[in-house]
Amino acid sequence: MFTRRLLPVLRRYSSLNRPSPIPLPREQQREFEQLQRAAQTPLAANNTPDDDLQLHPDAREPLRAEFEGDVNPKTGEQGGPKREPKRRFNQNVPKRAPSLFHRLIPRDTVVGATPRPRRAKGRE
Repeated sequence: MFTRRLLPVLRRYSSLNRPSPIPLPREQQREFEQLQRAAQTPLAANNTPDDDLQLHPDAREPLRAEFEGDVNPKTGEQGGPKREPKRRFNQNVPKRAPSLFHRLIPRDTVVGATPRPRRAKGRE
């Protein structure tokens, strides 16, 4: 009874016993490990600090602050955002929600809508 339950589990995990790659000679293994360690260092020999700070050519320019200092001159707010968050459009309001759900809501439940006359079943 115990072996019937255990056998499928053992078969499932038997695929973990896979063959490993052929071991390298000592000199090549040391060279490989040394190259791996060198590649994992934060600043590799061929990287310069300027290369890490460059932006992608297609990236947008960062937004400039609308004012200098800690106090907003228009509102007097201290420690607030440097730019107006809703300057162009309000992202919190879904634009397409009414067009998505207008088919799901029956017209009779909408305020101000005129009810449609219902067809009798069996008549065309």
